[in-house]
Amino acid sequence: MDKDYKRKILTLVISVIIALIALLLVWVFWIEGLVLSSYYGEKTSKTLFEKWEFIIVCLVLMGLALVPLIKITLNALFDLKWAKKTLKISKDREQKLNQVDKLITLVIDRNGAISTINPRGCQITGFSKEQNTGKNFIETYIPAKSKEQIIQVFKILFDNKSKIHKQQYTTSLKTKFEGEKIVDWITCRLLDENGNIYALLTSGQDVTENYQLEQQIQEDNIRHESEIKNIISDLQESREKYENEIFRSNTKNSKLELLISLGTIFTKISGTSGSNTAETNQSIWMALKHFGEYSGASHGYISLFVDQGTNMINTHLWGHDPDEEPPNSEDKIPLETFPWFKTKIMNQEVVLVQDVSQMPLEAEKEKKIFESQNIYSIINIPLIFNEITMGYLCFELEQPNKGWDDDDVTTLKLMGEFFTKAIQHPELAHDPVESNEEENLELPIEDEIQEPTEQ
Repeated sequence: MDKDYKRKILTLVISVIIALIALLLVWVFWIEGLVLSSYYGEKTSKTLFEKWEFIIVCLVLMGLALVPLIKITLNALFDLKWAKKTLKISKDREQKLNQVDKLITLVIDRNGAISTINPRGCQITGFSKEQNTGKNFIETYIPAKSKEQIIQVFKILFDNKSKIHKQQYTTSLKTKFEGEKIVDWITCRLLDENGNIYALLTSGQDVTENYQLEQQIQEDNIRHESEIKNIISDLQESREKYENEIFRSNTKNSKLELLISLGTIFTKISGTSGSNTAETNQSIWMALKHFGEYSGASHGYISLFVDQGTNMINTHLWGHDPDEEPPNSEDKIPLETFPWFKTKIMNQEVVLVQDVSQMPLEAEKEKKIFESQNIYSIINIPLIFNEITMGYLCFELEQPNKGWDDDDVTTLKLMGEFFTKAIQHPELAHDPVESNEEENLELPIEDEIQEPTEQ
């Protein structure tokens, strides 16, 4: 209770007490004697003490009689104050609700009845404010399929023990003229002064048009899905075709540059008298380097078989790492270490492995060795002298690349033939490589470059 009400009550009590005292004083000292002498012809015989005693007793009795009246008055004042405050809050809330013109706004009491609804809510439902007030929200506007959902939402929010203060959900809303609407709702609690839940504030937005638009888009997507897939497929195919054309164009130019470089090197090797000279070895290394850089290989080398084909040694090595040490011709590797490879190469077959992880079961030993050396792909060309396999030419890839195509195999075979003529094998009789007018270095010219076969 505020100070104003306390002051009014105190003033009322004091006024009543003063009025009673005045009435008693007038009665005892004037009206009582007047009444007795006028009607009974007697004068009062009370002493002054008896008169004040009578006054005090009367005041006590009247004070006790006024206690219930004061209590009733206080309660009435309290109720009046609360009613005014509640009315003010209700008017303020209603005014705020009416200002929200794009949202359906409702206040729902504990019985599920609508106590307040804004103009937008009336517009959507098709009923006036007076018609909506007091209606059960769930029974009137929620379709049967969604009733249980909303009942559970309200039950949770009205539960004082629940820690959930707000719920968000979507449901259909029945209307008078427009059938069912799709509405996104947010419902929260309304608390009184003591923190008790007395109602729920529910705000909703009509999303029917958005929902229908989404449904239409989904139907259109399903209807045109096959057409979209065909367009995407055509675009992907065109892109791959364009990328292949670029790759083939670049490959063709690179292949031409490679063949010109190799032709120059082979001519130089053919013109070198003797064999195993420093100049010949340098030319072989340059040929390995040119093909290695063209193909993206990590290593290229030549291995020769020694000790009647039981061991092999690396005689020439190129690597993409310039700090890599050259091979030592005294380091012998037993050929039996690679049984599957030995069978293939001794049969003068090209050993081509596009993906080491896909090697056959019989090549399991080679597969483990290659994987331990981080080799992804490998190609081996047998070096044949007088129908004897004297060694092989090898290139390795450490990363997935374009792989090895038919043009690569043809070029490597050509390189192997020249290397066979230029290298002095320690266990085979070799004639020096001679240069004469009759020898013809047949290298493919630009018009004869084959297109890479698709892997």
